[in-house]
Amino acid sequence: MPRPWYKGTRYLDTSACSACCQHFLILIAVCWSDLLVSHRHNYISTQHILNLAQHMPHLRCFLHMSTFGTVFNQPWLSSVHEQLYPLPLNLNNQFMTHVEFVQQLMSMPSETADELVRPMLERLGFGYAAYAFGKSLTEQLVAAADIGQGVSKVIVRPSMVTATAGEPYPRYLTGYAGFISYIMAYAVGLFPGHQSVAWSADLLLDLIPCDVVANLTLAAAAAGLPNSAAGLVDAQPVIYHATSSHTRVLEMYRVYQFMSKFWRANPLPYALPDTRYIEIPRWHQPDTSAVEAARQHVDTKIQQHCTDLISRGLTTEAKILKTTFAAFNILNRTHYNRSVVCSVDNVKALAARLDPKDRQEFNIVWDASGADLEAYMNTFQAAIRCLLLRVDTPVQGVRHNFCRVTEYHAVVSAEKEPSGDHNVIITAWLVAGVGLPLQILHYAESAVQHMHMLDQHVHVG
Repeated sequence: MPRPWYKGTRYLDTSACSACCQHFLILIAVCWSDLLVSHRHNYISTQHILNLAQHMPHLRCFLHMSTFGTVFNQPWLSSVHEQLYPLPLNLNNQFMTHVEFVQQLMSMPSETADELVRPMLERLGFGYAAYAFGKSLTEQLVAAADIGQGVSKVIVRPSMVTATAGEPYPRYLTGYAGFISYIMAYAVGLFPGHQSVAWSADLLLDLIPCDVVANLTLAAAAAGLPNSAAGLVDAQPVIYHATSSHTRVLEMYRVYQFMSKFWRANPLPYALPDTRYIEIPRWHQPDTSAVEAARQHVDTKIQQHCTDLISRGLTTEAKILKTTFAAFNILNRTHYNRSVVCSVDNVKALAARLDPKDRQEFNIVWDASGADLEAYMNTFQAAIRCLLLRVDTPVQGVRHNFCRVTEYHAVVSAEKEPSGDHNVIITAWLVAGVGLPLQILHYAESAVQHMHMLDQHVHVG
């Protein structure tokens, strides 16, 4: 069976792609506050890959990995459907297409682009979330692309990708992405009081296990378009939400209750001095100036504490604190204080079309409504404590199901290019610590074999 091949876009062999590629999965996640950097890596890179896809005569599916942040401009707790949400783009009082907008933006100095676009982001409801805005424009780009007759276009919007639900073992994780870094920030003491919290108490925390995202991504690519749309050059993409907010179960104030109980029972040995593992009141609403003042105060403490740790030979711990603080600076911002309820109707319909054996073994819908949420969060935090914060002592005082597995089969080597045909190409361009966690790629080989099986078992009609 052909093995998958994934590489950064700059390393792709275009002749090999043209010869045999059938599925092209695009996992580009460069989270940057600078507008031009974000658009260059997310929009422009996808544009180049779409141009390449037009020269693949055997291509069956082009899948773009987006983010649920593209719908952050919708009203608070509104129901968001698996569809496109076009944006009215206006520069200098002139309305334009997304292509014209990006072309003009990329021709400007960074400061000029920022000055022009920031007010528009506020007006559109994105705040200062340049990454989510750029991903929204990229969705429009993919939707409008003419790749070729019979090529299905698929968009997957994951929410906050977290530790695994199953493979290689529950709560396995490797990176600082998304809410993983948020819990790390809490553990090291970066939230001195509820005034430092940039998110509302009633925000629905939308977490999704990494392996569920991987399963859905590959199942969606295998399924392609329904028969009714197959063969149409301009068919609109099928959109899937890899999210959990439809269960409406995990509000932010409850998350703080779970975190406080866990870390009070298991305080981090090298946390900031005078760390208080706080809860937030149910009425909490963030104040931007208070959040910024708290961030500056913590910044000073981090620098001092890291200097002290290094002087005591604890360089690894100091590096963890610095990396955590960098991720915290990205995530704990009021412009990410957004909460929507994402429909998963398309995902449920796809799950119903799977072969029953595939449906049971490879979960693509995450429903936490019947879960023991406290044990779930404790297990998640226990994994972070062990695997990322490097604390090996047993977890005390809370219910959890985490058990570290020290040996498991690594299915893919990122360094070695497979021989033979590669009819599935996964190109990934990620920044460490943000975006989609790298462990999604660790399942590529076994999951793509699953996708070949899905080609036989998905009932399209």
